[in-house]
Amino acid sequence: MKNYPFIYLSCLLLIGTTACQDEIFQAPVEGNELPVVSENEILLKREYSGYILSAGKLEGLEGCRIRVKEGFVFVSDSIVRGGEPLTIEVEQNPYEEERRSEVEFTDREGTVVRSFSLRQAGSLSQTQGEAYSGALQRSYGVGYGYDAFGEYASYNSVRDQVVSLPALRRYERESRTSCIVDDFAPDMETTIIEGKDSEQLLKAFSAHAGLGLDVGFFQAHVRGTYSRSDLKTNAYSFCTIMNNYKAASRHIDPYTLVEIARETPEILTEGFRHIINKIVEAQKKRDLGKVAEYTEELLRTYGTHVIYHADLGGKLEFCSTFERAALDSKTTLSVAAEASFCNMCGFKMEEGQTTSYSQTADRQSRSISARGGDVTYTTEILNSDKDVLESGLVDNWYKSIRLDFDDPKRSNVELIDFKQFPIYEFIDDVEARDFVASQLDA
Repeated sequence: MKNYPFIYLSCLLLIGTTACQDEIFQAPVEGNELPVVSENEILLKREYSGYILSAGKLEGLEGCRIRVKEGFVFVSDSIVRGGEPLTIEVEQNPYEEERRSEVEFTDREGTVVRSFSLRQAGSLSQTQGEAYSGALQRSYGVGYGYDAFGEYASYNSVRDQVVSLPALRRYERESRTSCIVDDFAPDMETTIIEGKDSEQLLKAFSAHAGLGLDVGFFQAHVRGTYSRSDLKTNAYSFCTIMNNYKAASRHIDPYTLVEIARETPEILTEGFRHIINKIVEAQKKRDLGKVAEYTEELLRTYGTHVIYHADLGGKLEFCSTFERAALDSKTTLSVAAEASFCNMCGFKMEEGQTTSYSQTADRQSRSISARGGDVTYTTEILNSDKDVLESGLVDNWYKSIRLDFDDPKRSNVELIDFKQFPIYEFIDDVEARDFVASQLDA
């Protein structure tokens, strides 16, 4: 795997980028006023969300203590302060049925002065993609499960929330440490992943995502961008160029997460802890049928891995297949792919690149796709059947990528890159962990 910065695109990176301060994400809120459907009942969306209970609705409760009954709801303070709103965050609901909690306001003696009943919609209320899309800008995908059998670097493969970000922030405050690292500096990275055959290409993708498991996990991605017939022969070599514009990123060290989870399991979501407990209890009873059933439920709901690093922005992905016989010591696989990429995008090529392209132009197939950015430009790129894209199309697409923290509806970024950690590492029980790991390697 090689990295080549496309310097001539760098000037595009600083255009249309919204600056943001770190404190925006210390207590992320969508600005949603809590939907009180009756005097004491509140409806919540299924996805990981943040809401505001206005100071007006807290009038008369000044000085009251705040108590939450269930572990999937988090409040921004432990006491009602006059004139100040209350922020409420909820973990994503992994269950089909709705779940309930209650926020109570008590006096100094512990007597309940007022309470709100919370009802959170179940998973049947929206698709997984819709749920993740709604929470994308709040989480970047970090802390979510991921199905490595699915489409590579796509929110369609993202599963339910494993790490509770509000619980992790509370741990940070209480322990006076920092686990969540956010980076809002715009950046450009071009990664070339290549393979002399399909197996080498799959291994390169697996290593890039930090999976370290069966390379076949990424066949869904490769088959979607390369000809299946090509993958079955040894006559072709393959190269993918991923040109990423990163608008923001988030990182949490996975080994630190595991250590914290062993001491403070509450940083894992209530739903994830529940299914792990079912697996462990079934394992203790030697009920292998139930162990297998609950493990299948775990992998279906939370995926095979947990995302611990994610980049948001726009991705231009170029996939090319070359006849091996067309390549030589001067026109190597990556050189030929880079020249082909420049030609398709309409970028100026150097003399050596022009020569490389002319030598391989008739002995290759290629495709290009875009993720993130203005849908008009993305659609044009995806639907283009020409050897060279319209002049200025790629430039306009890059300039259209927007991450707006003040107005999420104006944002058009997507998950463009990530790193993952095996989900079984968050299971303390050795036998249960080994069983889940064996199902991934099966």
